[in-house]
Amino acid sequence: MENKTEDPKPVTIPEDLKINPDGTAFYTINEEGAIQGDYRGVFTLKCYLSPLDSLAAGRQFRNHLGPYGDSATESERYTAFCMSQIAYRVIKGPPWWTADNSTGNIPDLNILSTILDRCLVAESAYKERLAKMKEEALSKAQTAVQAIQDSLNPKKKEEV
Repeated sequence: MENKTEDPKPVTIPEDLKINPDGTAFYTINEEGAIQGDYRGVFTLKCYLSPLDSLAAGRQFRNHLGPYGDSATESERYTAFCMSQIAYRVIKGPPWWTADNSTGNIPDLNILSTILDRCLVAESAYKERLAKMKEEALSKAQTAVQAIQDSLNPKKKEEV
């Protein structure tokens, strides 16, 4: 019995997100929050977390929830997840993002959710791009090896 898996659906990159070859992305936000109003500006995002950043984000998530995190509501858990992930994925944000030395501490959860979404889309798109580049490089290398082998064995071509 064969295990057939479908190719994953390609990541759709929103127009407000630009993936860079260096593992960063630019996200231009133009959203309205329910409490604070308009949010406009450009974020520079990491397209992936290093293992240490991933561990640090996990520690921060648990720290946000405190010693009774297992009794936190779903909303509290989601807010803690957003804040901890964004803290390690946003390299630079607009002035309102770092106002009062409280990076990302804004009253509009929908804006935090949108920023996290763009961070995760950037990661998926970047990894997809890397996989495609790897596949293309492997194909080129295989073609080159075959060409070399064919040039070294001219008799094989005549036999066919």
